[in-house]
Amino acid sequence: MKRRDLFATTFSGAIAATAASSTASESKAESRDKQSAKDRFIAFTESFQSLTIPKTCEVFNEIGLSGLDLTVRNGGHIQPADATAELPTAHVVATSAGLDIPMLTTGINSATDSHAREILSQCDKLGIRKIKLGYYRHTTSKPIGDQIDFVRKSLDAVIKMCGEYDVLPCMHVHSGPILPANGLALYDILKNHDPKTVGAFCVPMHFAMTGGAGSWRQAMELLRPWISLTSIKNFWWEKAAPGKGGEQRWRPVKCPVSDGIMPMQDYVSELKRNGYTGIYTLHSEYIGGSVYKQFTLQDCINQTKADLAYMKSIMADH
Repeated sequence: MKRRDLFATTFSGAIAATAASSTASESKAESRDKQSAKDRFIAFTESFQSLTIPKTCEVFNEIGLSGLDLTVRNGGHIQPADATAELPTAHVVATSAGLDIPMLTTGINSATDSHAREILSQCDKLGIRKIKLGYYRHTTSKPIGDQIDFVRKSLDAVIKMCGEYDVLPCMHVHSGPILPANGLALYDILKNHDPKTVGAFCVPMHFAMTGGAGSWRQAMELLRPWISLTSIKNFWWEKAAPGKGGEQRWRPVKCPVSDGIMPMQDYVSELKRNGYTGIYTLHSEYIGGSVYKQFTLQDCINQTKADLAYMKSIMADH
């Protein structure tokens, strides 16, 4: 998407109307602030990046969400280099639509990352207090112990930098060639850090991939003091092409939240047992990548509505 097209004429109207609508906007913000953070649902904007941010807000309101998990990273809704100019505008548009931006998904994984401080400065000014950090890639060309030491040192510096802006950096539980690739490994990285300075971003899909028989429950219990964010997404295993020796291979594919390997009711129960009362970000990663079927944008919107309805039904039981 061209940057000049991202903030279409709707943005101009929103900026022009800001002064006139400031009282209404403040009223909406105050109303949101008075509500408990408990069981609030936002959505990750990655699958909606073909839309402008104003149109994304319109769609999210239609779905019934309360805010945006906005991508501010290379290839995201906002490019890191454009954060100073575009993030305040996006915040105005979201607020005018009755939505908030409680977190960003970023690519930040080093204190020396280009534009990291610009992003954090805008977060501080706009009251966006949590970010998801970028990834640390695992390689077989170096000892894994050395790689984990590198991650620790990098994270130490990122935590210090984020603290200067009163922003909580949250490290992702992942799987595959990412460090850390499971919840127990994340605990090992975070265990010597004050939970007030860094958080854990729990992901049910990755928990189930790497600890489906129950170690994810143990990991969540260990991570309890640090759990600050959670996504909502699920998967199942699908047969892949056989290996060279003829053995059956399997691959993970994303699927509707209600139908996957992670029993989502159990996941929510464990979150609540471990004291979580924060937001839930529906990841809705149904466009591109490994998905159980091909989705159009409208399919993705419809499935996100269904996922939200399912999650709300779960919450009603807790």
